Amino acid sequence: MKTFITLSIMLSSSCFALNPHFCEYAPSLIKQLKKCTDSDACLASCKAIAVDDDMQDIANDFAYPFTGTPLFNACNRFSSLQSPRIYQFIIEDISENLKAHC
Repeated sequence: MKTFITLSIMLSSSCFALNPHFCEYAPSLIKQLKKCTDSDACLASCKAIAVDDDMQDIANDFAYPFTGTPLFNACNRFSSLQSPRIYQFIIEDISENLKAHC
């Protein structure tokens, strides 16, 4: 499992250019993602992220390597992927990039 996590972080960090607003939005995005404690809370976090285009774009960039979907584009459609575990992977990846680039 650790290899998957490391590989995913390497892939997500290197396969796309960071959104020009990443440094501005990353702290708020992490805060919102951390509210995901169960499936209902994750769905609520997803919907809160989805209302802001920049935050949604950044979140989708980091979610895609873990989910293979634009997770924050259609929260209800991807409800089975709204889990604390997936959100934690996304948080870790965003945090690493925040430290490295901001």
